[in-house]
Amino acid sequence: MKINNRLRKVLLFLMFILIIILIILLINNKSSNSIKNIGKIKEKDNVKIPDGFYYVGGSAEDGLVISDDKSDENMGTDYETSLNLKGNQFVWIPVENPVARSENELDNMVSSNKFPIAFKEYDYYKGVLYDLTYKDLDHPFGIFKGDKNKRNTDNSNNREPDILTMTQYGDSDEFIKNSTKGLYQYSFNKMVENVKKNKGFFVSRYELGNLHGDVPVSKAKQEDISDLSWVDGYNLIKKMYNNKNYSAEMLWGCQYDAIMVWMYYSGVKEKYFVENTDEICNRTFKILPTANSSSYAQKNIYDIIGNVYEFTQEAAYTSSRICRGGSYDYESSVSTNNMLIREQRGIMNEYSNVGFRAYLLF
Repeated sequence: MKINNRLRKVLLFLMFILIIILIILLINNKSSNSIKNIGKIKEKDNVKIPDGFYYVGGSAEDGLVISDDKSDENMGTDYETSLNLKGNQFVWIPVENPVARSENELDNMVSSNKFPIAFKEYDYYKGVLYDLTYKDLDHPFGIFKGDKNKRNTDNSNNREPDILTMTQYGDSDEFIKNSTKGLYQYSFNKMVENVKKNKGFFVSRYELGNLHGDVPVSKAKQEDISDLSWVDGYNLIKKMYNNKNYSAEMLWGCQYDAIMVWMYYSGVKEKYFVENTDEICNRTFKILPTANSSSYAQKNIYDIIGNVYEFTQEAAYTSSRICRGGSYDYESSVSTNNMLIREQRGIMNEYSNVGFRAYLLF
């Protein structure tokens, strides 16, 4: 009798343990599409979502959207919904091969349709910029070398990272704290290491709004999206977050090119990489609020071309930074608003057709 009681107790205990294990397995495998928690970082479609942000909708393939407002969580990405989301939104840009270890490796990677954003030289990184060549339809992108057919040297036309050295219109500590070549190099290295770690980056879903307020926003229906100098925009974007886990920075030129390459190879080249893009961007010759039309979005990113140019940290000559994407009033006999346009603008001037876009560092 005693043996039976002991056996009964053992069996009950084993059944209890088995039930606990089954409950744990059910919780962990509730859905193949569920968001996984990894410490303070969540994960969706193998994309890390930093603490303080929430999955809104979309996939890694079609544009995964996150927001810094919990009320936006799982709300989805349809146009009408996006107009009423509360938080700042960002979209995931995958970069599978972010770094080349030498210029030779860089050339080999590009010829294999792998497009790093930087190559490593000694203990620091230099940016890699691209252009669409169409010389070889199997390898449509070539390394962008600027007007002087050079790349990433102090004398080259377009390069990053670099300081602008012109006395009157260049960077200076008066405008940007600790403004030196080292400052931009440190910032660029940090960005590249972040992209390496995460295999991509989050870019603001919209052109930044509230540019003349205290803090910029990445939301739909924003009207205050231009008339701010590069210097003031550079400083303002850094105020977007005051958090040790993440920050916002102005987009680099190589990151814009990463968006361009991703879109080309992910099914939207027939819309964005053509001579006439009037149907899918604002070319009404007047500025419009962000996300003014559902047709102005690809991969859940709005107005990446058209509406206003977007300043980047790409340097040109001794006094200019590069803005991308074309604007509402851009005209050309060669091409209209598309992702290949590079415009040089002074960093101290305000432009009615130039704004900003940010990326998330975490």
